[in-house]
This record gives sequence, C-alpha cells and structure tokens, in this order.
Amino acid sequence: PTKGKTIFEYEGHEYGKELQVRSATDFIPAIVPVSDYSTATKKAGGVRISKIIDSLENKTEYREFIYENNEGYSTGVLLDVPRFWGNYSYKYNGYDAGYIKKYAQSLKKFTLDNNHIEYTSVKEKRSDGSYIEYNYLGYEDYPDEFADNGTPLANMTLLKPSYPSALFRVFRKSDSRHFHRGKLKSKKIFDRAGRLQQEELYTYTDPRSMFYSAPDFGLDRSY
Repeated sequence: PTKGKTIFEYEGHEYGKELQVRSATDFIPAIVPVSDYSTATKKAGGVRISKIIDSLENKTEYREFIYENNEGYSTGVLLDVPRFWGNYSYKYNGYDAGYIKKYAQSLKKFTLDNNHIEYTSVKEKRSDGSYIEYNYLGYEDYPDEFADNGTPLANMTLLKPSYPSALFRVFRKSDSRHFHRGKLKSKKIFDRAGRLQQEELYTYTDPRSMFYSAPDFGLDRSY
C-alpha cells in the first residue's frame, strides 16, 4: 500500500580458509588458508546476501554486505570439503592381480552442524557511507573435541605397520561444538569517515552450563 519495495541481491559463497585433515597437523582437523594451494580465495556452493535495496517513492537506501577483511581476503571458512571415492584395479602380465577401493569421508559426518561454510567477519556498508563490522565466533574459536585429546590410535598400526600411527586419527569420531559457533563476538559502528563511534563486546557461557547453573550472557559497550 505504501508503494515501497525491497530488492534482495545474492552472490555465490567464497572462502579464504577451510577445514582440513593434513599430515602437517598430525591429521588433527585444523583450519588452513587456501593460499597454501594456489589462490587466496575459492568459491563454494550456495548463495549469500550481497545487497538489500529499500525504495520508497523517490528515496532509495541500501545495505551492502562485504565478506572480506581489511587485507581484502575472504572471511569465509569452508567447514565441509567434499570427499570422493574411487575403485582401482591393476593387472600383472595381463591378468587381474588386485582390486583397491579408496575413499575419504567428510568431516561433517559426525557433527550436527548443517552449515558447510561460516564467516568470521561481515561488514554492512550503508548508503550514507557509514558501516557496521560484525565479528562472529567460529571453528577456530571452538574446534570440535575428541575424547582421546588427539592421542594417536596406536593399536590400529597393526593393520598397516608402514603407516604412521597419527594417520589413524582420521577414523575418530568428534564431538561437535557447533553450538558455540555463529554467535556475535563484537559489533563496531563506524561513521562515513571510518571513525569508530561505538563498540559492543559479547560474552557467552558454555550452553552445557544450563544443566547445572543459570546461563549467562554479557554485553560490554563503549562509545
């Protein structure tokens, strides 16, 4: 009835870090930058909000969302790297000599977190030049936990003595800490000249404390 309208613009996900299990970290899941491979930013499936445009008669305002840090790198973190499997057969003197099936399992198999990507920081730029910087808790703040505290499963080396014992960490099940992640860590408001006008810092109590004490939430404002 007011003849106003709102337009939502979307764009594809991009990320600058990803969750990997690699020999460099003794096969313990860790966040690594994609620049270790080739480029500083990679693309992922799905879409994210890019811009919201509000129009009413002759007045138009917009909010643009920027998913980069001050160095221009993506703040996206890929939490689920697709895994694939394949079958291989080999021959000796023209006869079938063996059959191998290789596969790798997604790290998210044992987690309740449905997000395949997270963003640790997002800037909301307004049409008047001011902007708000949101910082969120992520996997680097709260990585998944393992009951054995990272201890190699040495007994499994009996299956393949030539493999390093740390390699068998990839078979462990993790306890997801996704309930910690995605929460707002801080909020900073800047004017059009880039001067900080207000800052809010958020603190949270471990959700598991709800079973033995009242949950706590903290907010610290500065102007």
